[in-house]
Amino acid sequence: MYVGFPRKLDQAAYFEEVVASIDLVVVFECPESIIIERLAGRGREDDNEDTIKRRIETFNTTTAEVLEK
Repeated sequence: MYVGFPRKLDQAAYFEEVVASIDLVVVFECPESIIIERLAGRGREDDNEDTIKRRIETFNTTTAEVLEK
């Protein structure tokens, strides 16, 4: 899972327009099982395994486009 900014292509374009070109991306990888365990342990009502897996899927799909750029 990738965390940070920009997460989406439009955010990347805005960042490059306003701040500077993106020359480097740092990615920290973490096993999905650890992410689920930690998020489920936060105590938020909506932090169940299915919801967390959907968030991870959405995040990975949109972020992959930024990493490819």
